[in-house]
Amino acid sequence: MKYKGEKCSACGNIFTDNDDVVVCPDCGSPHHRQCYANSGRCANHERHGEKFRWKSEIPEKKSEKSAESSTLVTCTECGASIQINESTCPFCGAESKHEKPADNMSVKDKTFLMFYGVRPDSKMGELTVEEMMSFVKQNSFYYYHLFRRFSDSLGKISFNFMCFVFPPMYFATRRMWGWAAVTTLLSVLLTVPLMLVYMADITLTDDTMRLLSNSAASFIAQNREIFLTAVNICNVVDFVMRMVLCLFGNWMYYIFTVKSIKRIRQEKSKSPLTAGDLRTQGGLLIRNALVIVIVTFVFTAAAMFFMKEIMDIII
Repeated sequence: MKYKGEKCSACGNIFTDNDDVVVCPDCGSPHHRQCYANSGRCANHERHGEKFRWKSEIPEKKSEKSAESSTLVTCTECGASIQINESTCPFCGAESKHEKPADNMSVKDKTFLMFYGVRPDSKMGELTVEEMMSFVKQNSFYYYHLFRRFSDSLGKISFNFMCFVFPPMYFATRRMWGWAAVTTLLSVLLTVPLMLVYMADITLTDDTMRLLSNSAASFIAQNREIFLTAVNICNVVDFVMRMVLCLFGNWMYYIFTVKSIKRIRQEKSKSPLTAGDLRTQGGLLIRNALVIVIVTFVFTAAAMFFMKEIMDIII
């Protein structure tokens, strides 16, 4: 019955399934039929002039199904937002593996379930999702899906545009200093033939700029076609290097993240490892971009100096 649990406006008793209920046509107040007949009018008749409308005293509750269907989670395969009660993702067709949030879950557990579709202590390889995402910090949602695929051995190839445009800057901002140094050195070495041609042209055309000795500059000018061929070869090698880093840069970051967290674990073996410990040593550090630009400039200047010395010795 619609009014089950409500109170009769006249006698105040609670309605049951067996009660015969009548409703005031003016204000909607429910009464026992007998109560209404005894008084001959609505119990709230005096309030009709106030445009009174009866309201239920029982709080409106969403059904469990309705509340559940309004909850959005993220598909663990394609990243689309889907209803938590969907058995499969309507976008990619993947089976939904989300655990439904319980009322007694912590805020952190519910946040991870809503954002990543898993609990923070869920395993991703040897590590937990919370450890991995705490270390990554920025763009963690993007990296979660990549790292999940890498940890499940579903392929190592993805696309990292920054690794194609300026690999040293990506590695430096992600604190991968080893790879930042290697890619910077390779990038500088691959520009050596072009720098030699440039230095020779400047030396022969501008008397105020003696970047090379006259003999070295003349030698390069006489063998210009050979040096330009070397420039083209180095450009091809540079392009191939950038493409490889573009396709495997994210996987390299995944390996770096795993090794870094294991190292931090060992360093914190005598005390509990917290998300704060991981965030401090991980994440994106923008100021490292300026550092790597300066390092690249220093490497280039050093390369020009040593090329001049070597060319003077050889020629």
